[in-house]
Amino acid sequence: LALANTGERFGYYTMLAVFALFLGENFGFDAGTASEIYTWFLTAVYFLPLFGGMAADKWGYNKMVIIGILIMFLGYLFLAIPLGGGSVAIAAMGAALLLVSLGTGFFKGNLQVMVGDLYNDPKYAQHRDSGFSLFYMAINIGALFAPTAATTIMAWAQNDLGYSKADSYHFAFAVACVSVIVSILIYFLGKKTYQQVLVADKKKEDGFAHFALVDITCHNTGNFKLAEKELSTAIQLLPDGEIYRKAKAYEYIGDMAFAMLRFDRAEAA
Repeated sequence: LALANTGERFGYYTMLAVFALFLGENFGFDAGTASEIYTWFLTAVYFLPLFGGMAADKWGYNKMVIIGILIMFLGYLFLAIPLGGGSVAIAAMGAALLLVSLGTGFFKGNLQVMVGDLYNDPKYAQHRDSGFSLFYMAINIGALFAPTAATTIMAWAQNDLGYSKADSYHFAFAVACVSVIVSILIYFLGKKTYQQVLVADKKKEDGFAHFALVDITCHNTGNFKLAEKELSTAIQLLPDGEIYRKAKAYEYIGDMAFAMLRFDRAEAA
């Protein structure tokens, strides 16, 4: 997981290192306009993980990580394609920023949760801090070499391939594309190292599915006994960390027991 994040962060910081300069060179934006675009992009990058976490609660961390990194790849790909400096290129740039920020929102926070979940077993809980230290060290390694990679590939494109300075920025964005592909490969090839997290994630999804069945069962059939059975299953499937939802499940069971009593008395009358 740490190496997968290293690849993703390397691509992100490669793009970030030259992005503000790209806006001025390619589109002719002044420093104020470029700074405003850059600021809004960073705001989205740091704000959207909130929604990424909400989505993961519903569909699982693993799915959101995969979807996020694929969306990021599309964003970097849009930036890597040279479209000139006209309105089409500006629209493509805006779409790319939206995709990169959205993909980061799905990927970044949820991968960190998966790292934390590696140590849910009491046998390994004492190593959680060390695990996160290695994880963040890997992030810093990716960030450390990214600016050098961006400027080196741009110099190569200009000096050896004869591209203009404006067009050479697209080569830096292409490096981000390749970096994300490497990150995807590492994530899938290393699946055995975090298999226990995927199993827990699947159980959590199944638990939420049983919660959904409770609403359907109660509202459509009025079968409280079947609903209680679904809730009991959900409680067993949800991981221990989902204390709030388990408490709500027990509360639902109490409410339904009271409703069943009223229903039985009404039938008897």
